[in-house]
Amino acid sequence: MTNGKTTASNKQTGKAKLISLSILLISNLLFLGAPAVKAQGIAIGLGVGLGVSLLSGLATRSRSQSGTSSGFRIPNGFQSNESIRQRNAAIRIYNKAVNSFNDDDFETAQRMLHEALEINEKLGDAHALLGVCLSRSGKSADALDEFQKAEEYGTKQKEIYFERGICAAANKNYELAQTSLERYLAKGESAESKELAKRSLAIIKHDFLSKSSGDYLTDASMDGIRRWNTNGEPIRVYIDDKKTVAGYRPEFKEILSQSFLDWSTGTNEKVKFIFTNNPYEAQIKCSWTNNPADLGNGQELGITHVLYSEGSIFSAEIKLLVLGTTKEPMSDPLAKSKCVALHEIGHALGLQHSTQEFDTMYFQVPPSGFEFALTLRDLNTVVALYEKPAGPNSDSGNLTKAIRK
Repeated sequence: MTNGKTTASNKQTGKAKLISLSILLISNLLFLGAPAVKAQGIAIGLGVGLGVSLLSGLATRSRSQSGTSSGFRIPNGFQSNESIRQRNAAIRIYNKAVNSFNDDDFETAQRMLHEALEINEKLGDAHALLGVCLSRSGKSADALDEFQKAEEYGTKQKEIYFERGICAAANKNYELAQTSLERYLAKGESAESKELAKRSLAIIKHDFLSKSSGDYLTDASMDGIRRWNTNGEPIRVYIDDKKTVAGYRPEFKEILSQSFLDWSTGTNEKVKFIFTNNPYEAQIKCSWTNNPADLGNGQELGITHVLYSEGSIFSAEIKLLVLGTTKEPMSDPLAKSKCVALHEIGHALGLQHSTQEFDTMYFQVPPSGFEFALTLRDLNTVVALYEKPAGPNSDSGNLTKAIRK
């Protein structure tokens, strides 16, 4: 990951510094378009569009030794020819549904899976895949029902626990989300998916269940105290409503404006903002881009440049990447945009990065489906920062310094 850097700048009032901070993608490959794992035969290849497959460990069932093309073994014991024909018919439809799923045609896949389950409702893998399709379509409650049935009918696919954890969190059932992710971590094999599950679990425990308090000012001021010294006056903010940027939506401006208000109201106006239509009188200027290269090395979702002198901030510029829909489960570009906006505003207020993944100022965005609002730790950290006097920084003689990630 590329470090943000502080560089030298000049101002008539004295030596100033420019600090550039950013929020990074959750994975180096998030927007690189790497293909999701595809299903082979009757194995379910449940890719999630992160550039790495969270569900790449799905077990490939062996082909039947009886010569049937279904890939499922027929249980020992007597079965009528009719029951065998029905089972094989259901499996053939299921295999077609797998192909549709791999082609990202979730609507067709769902229809075929319903057909297969009408013939044989005990196909656990069909229930599992239907649950994933529903999850991709944002129907998290229905997806949870299918995951439950998949487990009841004996599916051995441990990866459904990760997907179930995401759906449970989306339904605000954090106890089930915690149980599901812990179960997945006990069984999961992929290092990438395990790391993502650990992050998701940490967010659930700290932000939704225990509601951790305290602050992280020590981490967020690692390179010294930097803050606005406005004597109680609101900070003037200009938001460039660039409708010409491809992919830009009016909701992005609304989200950004609300994010400023969230920091203000959450801290009982320890910091205050006022919006202006004049960019020349603004102290914080905000804009959007659809070109990742404008933000650095292409991994950042947002970046903030802060100009300060002797610990007092006098100017900040925030640039945000226009986010679109991805193939991640329960992905919501507006929810992710809100997280990025809150993070970058935190930098504009003088905060550096936290070392904990459940804080807004952690250097990576939360996993999709686990986006969260400002927590007590976030708000307490800003309050603690603005109770300290602005003054000379410990790194005042160091004009280029890597920011802690």
